[in-house]
Amino acid sequence: MSHSESGNQQNEDFVARIVAEHLADEREERRRLAREGIARKAAAGGISGKAPLGYVNRREGSRTWVELDPLTAPLIVSAFELLDEGMALRPALAKLSGMGLRTRSGEMLSVSTFQCIVGNPFYAGYVRNGKKHFHGNHTVLVTVETFWRVQGRLAQRDKRQRGKS
Repeated sequence: MSHSESGNQQNEDFVARIVAEHLADEREERRRLAREGIARKAAAGGISGKAPLGYVNRREGSRTWVELDPLTAPLIVSAFELLDEGMALRPALAKLSGMGLRTRSGEMLSVSTFQCIVGNPFYAGYVRNGKKHFHGNHTVLVTVETFWRVQGRLAQRDKRQRGKS
């Protein structure tokens, strides 16, 4: 390789590094703006992304919101009622599965997915963004009191289960 070819290669490498750094900076800026937008939406009581099971996303122009899903919302309410009455997760999930509770794709829910669902404060009217919770602007499925009572029952049951091991 001649001296001029070597110099051209170095120039091309230098330009490629500058372009790569610029693109990385642009990607990071887009991520930052997206995080800020999601945080603003959560602070205003809205959500970004797919609504939890029991709700459906709606859009009209640029306006988005969530509504109750008439098929799954009653089953989510029943989930909290069963757990609030003292039923364990697995039997409650089995009963609700028999009543038709499924994922959006029609699959049976796993116990861990069901546990995540009943642990989601969205159903009690809160929107999460990171570790912060904001009052949502959606219809709630359970009262805050019921939500926390169920969380307490599940925690107690979990503590008893770990004590048996």
